Amino acid sequence: MAREINGFTLLEVIIIVVIVGLLTVIAIPRLQIWREKYSVKSETRTIYSLLEKYRNYAFTRKSDIEIEVNRNQIEVKNPSTNDTLEELELKHSVLNSSNSSSFSIKVSKRGTFYPNTSIRIASNVNATPNCLTVTINSLRLGSWNGRKCVPQ
Repeated sequence: MAREINGFTLLEVIIIVVIVGLLTVIAIPRLQIWREKYSVKSETRTIYSLLEKYRNYAFTRKSDIEIEVNRNQIEVKNPSTNDTLEELELKHSVLNSSNSSSFSIKVSKRGTFYPNTSIRIASNVNATPNCLTVTINSLRLGSWNGRKCVPQ
């Protein structure tokens, strides 16, 4: 009576381990790039939402607002009462169109922005959107081309 052996040989197990190892070596760097791109896109949209939120706040409450950016920290203040309305900490540094990491944007009680500028997330990955253009009466998401934010 012949005995049936069930299972894998050592050679089969080694081949499977090598294949899984190769797939892991290929996949992990791609996963890190994807996470970085997602993070840049998410932070750009967060800044956009914050600016829109406080633009509406300033207009509906007829109150001036100041948004101060210092590297990866964003602080929203009401200059007439000197109250801090919101603080936000981002993973990446934020730069304006003159590559300064410390700047402020004012929102008037009429809902207009000052000064006209571009805001971008400092990162090495090419994510879209990764910047936004701020003009007196509009916000536009865009892509940084090395010199300026090109609106989408």
